[in-house]
Amino acid sequence: MIFDYLRTSYAFVIPPILGFFVLIFLSLISFLRGPRRPTNILFAVICFMGSLINADVALVSIIPDKTFQSVKGIEKQFDIYGILGRK
Repeated sequence: MIFDYLRTSYAFVIPPILGFFVLIFLSLISFLRGPRRPTNILFAVICFMGSLINADVALVSIIPDKTFQSVKGIEKQFDIYGILGRK
């Protein structure tokens, strides 16, 4: 069972994982180092939501289906309430 995972190549997961880290890094820089203007906050939120999408794409490839359904539900709540939560 564990040897099947060792034989499988996960090279296609590298771009979403790199995108996740780059977007989190940009989001943190915009939040921590930038001035608190609405444009910078919007950029940081868009980067954070993009990083969640990249994490979703990477997790779809790695985690088995039954385990992933619960993770996907939690991630979708961040997407939906992140967009609709602010008035």
